[in-house]
Amino acid sequence: MSRMPIIAKRAASFNPAPEGPQQAVCVDVVDLGMEEEQWGEDEAKLKPKVRIMWHSVEVDPETKKPYAIVEKYTLSLHEKAKLRATLESWRGKKFTDEEAEGFDLETLLGVNAYISIVHNKQWANISAIMPLPKGMPPIPITKGFVRKVDRDATPTKPDHHEDGFPSDDDIPF
Repeated sequence: MSRMPIIAKRAASFNPAPEGPQQAVCVDVVDLGMEEEQWGEDEAKLKPKVRIMWHSVEVDPETKKPYAIVEKYTLSLHEKAKLRATLESWRGKKFTDEEAEGFDLETLLGVNAYISIVHNKQWANISAIMPLPKGMPPIPITKGFVRKVDRDATPTKPDHHEDGFPSDDDIPF
């Protein structure tokens, strides 16, 4: 059975997106599956989670790449859900009951937004999101960016020989 490699690397420097309002484009939506969530004294519960990533129009002067802003959500359109509030603010309108029955998050890819960034420790968080103002030209998805789902689809080389056992050549150190 083939396995996915787990690669340890030297930590790269990370610069969060600058604080303040800026234009951004949704570049990825990642299904994180079920994750444990604890609220107060209640038992931990498994909830479906999703991660949405935007690239800012602002460029990191060190890497020459757009800043990435990432938010994690419970995959829910319940009236009190953070995801629903974010999507409604981004859309500039509330979901109808019919729309709230199911919304394909993949349709967010390439959609621009006007976001406000605040820093929380070393992270850049979205404090507000709204539709792109009329007349503001949209920015495209960053050239060369590969979505996580597409990176995960890259085949890995087998780590064992036909007999199922690794050889000395397979030991990297």
